[in-house]
Amino acid sequence: MKGPERAERDAKALAMFVAGYTYKQIGEVIGLKSYNGVDAIIKRELAAAAQRRALLSDEAFSIYQERTERL
Repeated sequence: MKGPERAERDAKALAMFVAGYTYKQIGEVIGLKSYNGVDAIIKRELAAAAQRRALLSDEAFSIYQERTERL
């Protein structure tokens, strides 16, 4: 599986997880039979989301500082 296909599959798995699907249901939809495979995708996607949130938080804080310094 190539990068873009994997990214799409992983994003779908995370969206299903957030929507309340079980690992078994997620695996059936994205074509994985292994609980561990689905678990690895979910953990990887959650970690990536945490990194994006941290980056956005840092950027928002920088903007906040710039705006308050102008006052």
